[in-house]
This record gives sequence, structure tokens and C-alpha cells, in this order.
Amino acid sequence: MKNIICFILIPAFLAQTVGCFSMRDIRAQELNDFKDQKLYLKTNDSSEYIMVKGSDDLNISNWEVSNDSLILRTDKLYRYSRNENIIVKELSVVPFSSISQISFREFSLGTTTLTIVSSLLILTALAISSIRVEPGVN
Repeated sequence: MKNIICFILIPAFLAQTVGCFSMRDIRAQELNDFKDQKLYLKTNDSSEYIMVKGSDDLNISNWEVSNDSLILRTDKLYRYSRNENIIVKELSVVPFSSISQISFREFSLGTTTLTIVSSLLILTALAISSIRVEPGVN
């Protein structure tokens, strides 16, 4: 019985805590609708930006949409010694024509459910097939 619990419950718990995510692409004109999301921006010159509104880490924390471009404000932390840090503020203007992709991570309930159910079925089949039944023992 302990083997069945280990075969089924532990992988099921792990699958539920991880979940499945997919990247969803959006257009540059839709950026204002997704201000609460962590956005990934790629440009035609292979530059990549991670845009997070109100973040205090080294991602782009302040951005706004103008008529035909995206204005990115970044605070970068440079550490020169243990006691000396310098914060440099950078401003980048990215025209919409040079943006190749804007996307964000989206939780996929269907894929997560399918993954959990199929893994549980496979593990249950393995657990049942590993049970030995000895003839004549009641």
C-alpha cells in the first residue's frame, strides 16, 4: 500500500505545484491592457527586455506607450565594491516597427489538467501492474 501511495501521491503533488505555462504573443498596441503582466520584448536587432510594472529588481520597471514607440526607463545597479553601489538610470525608445515579439507567460489550465490526469493514469497502471497476486492465498 505504501508503494501505491508513493507512486501516485508524490508525482501528483509535484505536478500540481509546477503547472503548465505557455507564452502568449500580443501586439504593441495592446500593451496598455497588460500592464499587470510580466512582459517579454524582443526587437529586430536581437535585443531582449523584460518589462515589469513597479518592480524593484533589475528589470525594466517603468515604461509607457507613445504614438508609435515604446519608452523604457531602467534603473541599473552597478556594484564597484562591497560598500559602494551606483544606480544608473537609462532611457530607451523602441519604435513599434523594430519590435519583433511581445509576449507574456499565461497559465494553461487545460494543459495542466491533461498532464496531471495522464500522469496519474500512467502511474496508477504501473502501480496496479506491480502488485503481485499469489494464487491460493486468501
